[in-house]
Amino acid sequence: MSNRKSSAFGIALATILTLSLQSNALAAQAPPPLSVRMAITQLFLAYEVAWDRSDGKALAATYVPTADLMIPTGELFSGQSSIATFYDNVFTRGYGRTRGTGLAQHVRMLSSNTALVDGIW
Repeated sequence: MSNRKSSAFGIALATILTLSLQSNALAAQAPPPLSVRMAITQLFLAYEVAWDRSDGKALAATYVPTADLMIPTGELFSGQSSIATFYDNVFTRGYGRTRGTGLAQHVRMLSSNTALVDGIW
């Protein structure tokens, strides 16, 4: 095997092993406490209810006051007021009276009071 191919193989193998170790570490992590799971469920529910009512202000209230929302176009909305205005415009432009649903698929505790939630909407 040439040096170049050998180096590429070594990097690929190291990457696979690293990803495997990270995956095993995540899998071994204890599930979040019941209180956290309940809080996440309530947050998703509040978001869905606000969406179903086309209520930008209520949607923005599901974010912390200093939150940033970056949408797929890359545009950034900072703070609850800006986020509320964004959602109000979304509903005016065609998403009003649509149904919002969400599901938390994976929760990882980053600290005792911060969770990272992967979900679908």
